[in-house]
Formats: sequence, C-alpha cells, structure tokens
Amino acid sequence: MDVSVPVFVSRFPPRLHAEYPEMRRDCREYYEDGLQWLAAEISDLAHGFYVDCGAYYCAYTYPAGDLSSMKVLARFYSFWVMLDDVVDDSTDPRRVALLLDRLESAFGGERVAGYGAVADLLALAHRRGAKCRDLVRKRFLEWIAVTRRVREIEIEQEPVALEEYMSLRQTSAAMPLMHVFLVCTHPELAAGVEELAGREDFERAAFSSGRSIGIVLDLYDLAGTHAEKCEYVHAARIVQRSSPSMGMQEAVDACAALFSDYEEEMARSVYRVAVTHPEVARAMREVQAGSVAWLGAMRGRRYLPA
Repeated sequence: MDVSVPVFVSRFPPRLHAEYPEMRRDCREYYEDGLQWLAAEISDLAHGFYVDCGAYYCAYTYPAGDLSSMKVLARFYSFWVMLDDVVDDSTDPRRVALLLDRLESAFGGERVAGYGAVADLLALAHRRGAKCRDLVRKRFLEWIAVTRRVREIEIEQEPVALEEYMSLRQTSAAMPLMHVFLVCTHPELAAGVEELAGREDFERAAFSSGRSIGIVLDLYDLAGTHAEKCEYVHAARIVQRSSPSMGMQEAVDACAALFSDYEEEMARSVYRVAVTHPEVARAMREVQAGSVAWLGAMRGRRYLPA
C-alpha cells in the first residue's frame, strides 16, 4: 500500500526509565518461561515484539515508576498484548468469547491456568488498597466489554460512523487503563489517582488520550507487520468507506489531523487536574508522551515501515 503515514510526536517530552535494562531482562525471562503456551497461539510471532510491548513500553510510559512494581506491570503487558493480538486476529466469535471470558474470570478473582499475570497485577494494586484494586478491576472489565463490541463489529462487518468508532476506540486503545495503572507504578500517587477517578477532568484527559493514541495505533497499523483483522474497526478505513471517492492517502491525512485535536483536549484537561494534583498531572503527561514515543520507536518492527 503506497500511503505515507506521518511520524507522530507528542507535545509532551518523553523519557526512558533508568532501570529499563533490568526491566527488559526480567520481562524476557518471564516471556521465555511463562508465555510460550500463548506464543503457540499467535500466527505471526516474529513481528509481535512482546518483550518490547512489556518492558520497553512500561519504561517509556512510567519513567519514574517503582522498579519492583514496573516488573509486575511489564510482565502483565506482555501477556495482555499477546492475548489481545490473538483476539484481534480472529473472526471466530466463539474463540473471541472464550479468550475474553477467561480474561474476565481472571479479573473477577478466579484462578485461570496461564493467567497468573492477572493475579499478580491485582495483588499489586491491592497493596495500594482495596479501592485501588477495585478501580483497576472495574476499568479492565470496561476494556473487555468494549473489546467484545469492537470484535463484533469486525466479525459482522458492520459499518459504523467514525464518531461511534472513536467512542469505542478511546477505551479499546487502553489509555484510560494506562493512566489508572499509575496506582500500581507510583505508590505515592495511588491516593490521588483513586480520588480523581470518576471526576470530569481526569476522565476527559484519559479518554482524550485514548482517542489520540487510537489514531496513532490505527495509522501505524495500516501496513503493520503483526497479524490482525481490522477492516471495519480502523479509523482511516471507516473514513474512506464513508466517502467512496476519497483515496486512502486523503483518509490517512484526515485522521492524522485528529491526533493534535485529541491531544490538545487532553492537555487542557490535564492542566485542570494539575490545579489540585500536580504530580498526578505530571505522570499523566508522561504516560501520553511515552506512549507516542514508544509507538514511533516500534515503526519498522511491530508497526509499519519507518
């Protein structure tokens, strides 16, 4: 596909966690010893870069996070992205339902074979308090529900308008979760995030972040190397389908312009969060900056050519 996709740059400056090499060593060990059962389910393992989806992503998004907590989260991210790739590469409704049902059961507190990363994450969140654990669980169950709907659209080849899709993508891109996971990575911020969750400015910031990263993910996935099926759940394809005379490059350009709008909305909301919780606001900016930087670093690897 001869389409040019810009390299997106956040307005917020990114930085990498100083202990990234140790995080990567730990995450690779976990991947090699604990996730091979899941690796066997992936159709294009070579282009998944699942250790990078764990350790490298965490190191970018939580550059000041507690190391022991970061290791737990990096392991979970590797597991989660692998499972999500299996779901995104399937148009078998029974298979999708089975995978997401198991994930939902694990987040509900059941012991599910192979899903130990979920139990470890919930235990970490619980160390910040039962309310923090419940917040993580609640937000992840919301992600599962939206992911079910997104796969239903793809499986049924159901046409949707861009705004309806983005209302789902703001959650399925997982950024509201990434901001809530600050309760895990930053013990000193847990009480503040717990207090802010549900408030308009925090929620608007988190979901605007989700929309902006959703755009980046979709456009970088346009010619991505890892396997997935997303003809009906992809921003540029939805835009092009709504205007048959529009070429794919025009659709890409129209979607790319939305990134700045969504990140601007996030910036305004985070500014208001900073009035009462400046350290939480700082960490939210780092989550956004690191997500954009990591996605750019993965061009030519997991995503489209650099």
